[in-house]
Amino acid sequence: MKKRRHRLLKISIAIGIVVLSATLFSAALLEPKIKISGWEVLDVNKLKNGERMISFLDAEGENIDNIISDSNKEYVSISEIPQHTIDAFVSIEDKRFFRHKGVDYIRIASAFINNIKAMSFKEGASTITQQLIKNTHLSSDKKISRKIKEIRIAKELERKFDKSEILEMYLNILYFGDNMYGISTAAKVFFDVSVSELTLAQSAVLAGVINNPSGYNPYRKPENALKRRNLVLTEMFKSGKITEEEYNRAREEKMEVNEKNNDIGQYLNSVIKDAREILGLNKNQLLSENLTIATYYDKKTDNDLRKILRDASIPTGSNAHIVVIRNSDNTLISDVSLSTENLAYMRRQPGSAIKPLICYAPALEKGDIYCCSQIEDSPASFGDYTPSNYKQKYNGWVSAEEALINSLNIPAVKLLQNNGIEYSKHICEKAGIDFSESDNHLALALGGMENGVTLRQISDAYTIFPNRGKFSESNSIRYIKNEKGEVIYSDKKHYTEAISEDTAFLMTSMLRRCAKEGTAKRLSAFDNVCAKTGTVGTKDGNSDVYCLAYSPAYTVGVWVGNCAKKMPNSVTAGGVACRIAEKVFGTLNDDSEISKPDGVKCRYIDINMLKQNHVVLLAGEDVSLKDKSCEWFSEKNMPKDFSTPQYGGYLDYDELLNFDFDNFEIIEDLFY
Repeated sequence: MKKRRHRLLKISIAIGIVVLSATLFSAALLEPKIKISGWEVLDVNKLKNGERMISFLDAEGENIDNIISDSNKEYVSISEIPQHTIDAFVSIEDKRFFRHKGVDYIRIASAFINNIKAMSFKEGASTITQQLIKNTHLSSDKKISRKIKEIRIAKELERKFDKSEILEMYLNILYFGDNMYGISTAAKVFFDVSVSELTLAQSAVLAGVINNPSGYNPYRKPENALKRRNLVLTEMFKSGKITEEEYNRAREEKMEVNEKNNDIGQYLNSVIKDAREILGLNKNQLLSENLTIATYYDKKTDNDLRKILRDASIPTGSNAHIVVIRNSDNTLISDVSLSTENLAYMRRQPGSAIKPLICYAPALEKGDIYCCSQIEDSPASFGDYTPSNYKQKYNGWVSAEEALINSLNIPAVKLLQNNGIEYSKHICEKAGIDFSESDNHLALALGGMENGVTLRQISDAYTIFPNRGKFSESNSIRYIKNEKGEVIYSDKKHYTEAISEDTAFLMTSMLRRCAKEGTAKRLSAFDNVCAKTGTVGTKDGNSDVYCLAYSPAYTVGVWVGNCAKKMPNSVTAGGVACRIAEKVFGTLNDDSEISKPDGVKCRYIDINMLKQNHVVLLAGEDVSLKDKSCEWFSEKNMPKDFSTPQYGGYLDYDELLNFDFDNFEIIEDLFY
């Protein structure tokens, strides 16, 4: 019996030592005074980022003050924030904020028990102080080490700042979704009021949003936002922060958000993206600098385009995006969308909008076809890839130009196959289009890319056509100054040749017809506009529709789409996207003329030989005028042989088209 008691005593002592050691170790681990190599510590400068802002200037050098974003937010002091606003956030986020010292151990214990019961990590138990640290110092990964760091720094923060100072910093860095940071920005966007004017009900909406900015967004999820607001009001009433009368009055208040601010900020999203890439900074680093960024922002054009989008027939729940690039200097002058979501980085499948870049321009550049060369449009398989035309409609022999303007799929795939995928991708890459390692298949002809493109990226690529084959990525920024007023960046254009100027003009001649009589014929009223459409979808609906168009002065990209669900098949590129583009060009009012390079000549070809034998021959002297057609050719790639009445059909194709004999089978497949 004594031995047993002795053994139990030894076990108890051992357990006690382990528990005590664990407790002491935990206490040491959570104590910020005990430094741990490589671990983050409190950085006051990171807490002050909310006080800083970027000054944006438009193309005229005036401050941009009609666009709200996280980057031009106003920092507000705690004295400007109503007490009921503070109470709303404290009641829903951290009831014991004024009683704990950075960490709420009671809440941690309660969350731990609830998580065990639920068998999941449903509750995080972070205090307002911890949230401030997480948002300014740490990543959002769910690791124990990150939580320990958060607690350590939060405790240090509470020792250096009082509760009012912590609340002030917290409310100025909070994320409210849709690229909005800080309570001042949220108050202006959602309610068009200053912080000091927020009502109790409005304060409850803002306090509710931060728990799930997308799920409680009052624009897109008003019912969810209303329920969350009422929950915040309930917590305030239970905490004794508001009276029953105030509670009832606030619950009855209609939740009205400021719709005019529901489409703001896209241009500045692109400016921030450009600035980050120029300076090599992440977003937080960029926003920690007191910079002045002079842009190419055209206020009138941007306002006109916003009105166009607001008046457009966009399916409910879908989005729309327009970019306008000035061709003379490849500058982004306008960038608007229907929502506050940041579309600067959004990549989508381009559909047929990529055909001019990956199929037709490379074929012309390579010298394998003319615009009038005929290609057979009929059902075809390419190994295990069997594409089809829209509605399974095929047209037999058509010219390359007809195939492009009517967006036929089979001829496009044949051209890509003949060009060689690597060669076609190389041409696209010179125009700023990037591909993933898996993008090595013929479906690229129809826009089948793993990562897709941004609207601005494909719009940039289209500028090679009006810019005589030269490429330069568009820029939204004229110059950047640091807080000392020193110019640290100035826009200097650098152009590279993507295609020859002859190829650029030949593409323009075809895309001009597309805008006159093809899939983009809604733009036919403009004599100098060239365009191509693109649609991504199935028989069950369309997800993305595009219109990429340009005049001599401007390149315009239009996208309408839905990332969550399909739009009806009645929503088409030739319909809604082209209607928007039509109104954009009406606003831009470009009456300049398309110029032809000296290297492009017009020559008569024999129509009968083209239709009957599917070969391109210069019209002989004996060919009547009605049997001739005048076509554009580059001097570097022009038919050499003439037709004669004695022509019997035995033409040396490889000599005529400058093809190597080894490639004869591929070319024969293409043109027969």
